[in-house]
Amino acid sequence: MKSPPRHFWVAASAWGSRGVTAIVSLASVRLLLERLGDTRYAAFVLLSNLLTWVLLSDLGIRNAAQNYISERRALRQDFADIVSSAVSSILAVGLVLLGASILLSGPIGDSYLSEIGLSDAEKGRYIVLCFFLFALTSIGNMAYNTWYAVGEGYFANIAAALSALLGLLGIYLVGYFELQDPLAGYLVATAGVPAAISLLALARIVDRYKVSFHHFSKAALSAISHRAPGFLSLALLSAILLNVDYLIMGRYLSAQDVVVYTLGSRVFDLARLFYTAWLQAVRPQWTEDYARGSYRKLMASFKKNAQVSASWMAVLSLGVYLLSEPIMKLLAPEQYSFVDAKLILCFGAFEIVRTWCNTYFMGLVSMSKLKALTSLLAIQVGISLLFQLTLLNKIGVYALPMGAMLGYLALSVWYAPRLVRSKVSGSSSLPSR
Repeated sequence: MKSPPRHFWVAASAWGSRGVTAIVSLASVRLLLERLGDTRYAAFVLLSNLLTWVLLSDLGIRNAAQNYISERRALRQDFADIVSSAVSSILAVGLVLLGASILLSGPIGDSYLSEIGLSDAEKGRYIVLCFFLFALTSIGNMAYNTWYAVGEGYFANIAAALSALLGLLGIYLVGYFELQDPLAGYLVATAGVPAAISLLALARIVDRYKVSFHHFSKAALSAISHRAPGFLSLALLSAILLNVDYLIMGRYLSAQDVVVYTLGSRVFDLARLFYTAWLQAVRPQWTEDYARGSYRKLMASFKKNAQVSASWMAVLSLGVYLLSEPIMKLLAPEQYSFVDAKLILCFGAFEIVRTWCNTYFMGLVSMSKLKALTSLLAIQVGISLLFQLTLLNKIGVYALPMGAMLGYLALSVWYAPRLVRSKVSGSSSLPSR
């Protein structure tokens, strides 16, 4: 009997890890709301979301390096120079970012947290703390990219689950010791632990593959830098597309709206993480199939994964919609009445559409076909943002998932599959297997 492919085990471990992470995230909602209150919990959510933006400081280097590692692995070549050059570059950029955050913490805090009731000093202090912890995470995450590239993503998944569990323990400890500044304590617990674990994982990668700064190579850095801008542009546009809602909330909506939106979003975390984990696991396999010229197999896999992922999300969205009231009572006994079933329905519809599109987006990423995807996402960002801002004054917090969904329907839901098909067809002029 043929054993399952390695990416199946990576995906299975990712499901377990993401399940743990989602459960911890849901459990922490109630704890943090009870201990921080609406205003400071809203600040916690917005500050935690800065991780998405700080991770952009890698300038696309980690993803570019991951694809190079997968390609070299397919050809049975050494990749220590790729890892060394990538880590050195990310470390240098991280130091620059930390200095900039210290200098600009005031303006960033005033702009990003303008509707949140914190003092200017508090805003600046929390901004610097988050930038520091998230910059460390960006450096350490190179270990996870390496594990995924060599087909050992289950190590990354174990590390992620451990980070979530230890972070939850940290939340309990902060509450137990009644710190003078509990918000800072919760930020350290939930962001500092993942940063430390990712750095320990990177130390393991360095030791296992005998990586040192002596392996730093201008040729390797040049190769990575050639692809990195495409990944950076893609990551930036994806961050705007998927996280602009928090930028809008921090600037235009009240703390209570932030809480309501977060509650609605959190109930879909588990479903979203399942399909994201699967796509992350099969990406190296897609990269290897493309490198080997297995184009027909690749196209069939894209189509199948898009259909299965969207169907999975539709079933789970229906379940969440039907059980929305008891779920909200469990998460936030005092705030659940502010979240109605219509908001859950909006989130569910958006997640179905996004799942379909993200499968094809990941397919293009795996083939390093980023220019066309970047152009697509640039237009997508503008359309979605236009819908969200137009609807904001009319339907409030509902505008965020509804506007994003309308943006996807207007463009990516039909064009992304066409784009993938054209790129695979262009390559398949070569002999395929």
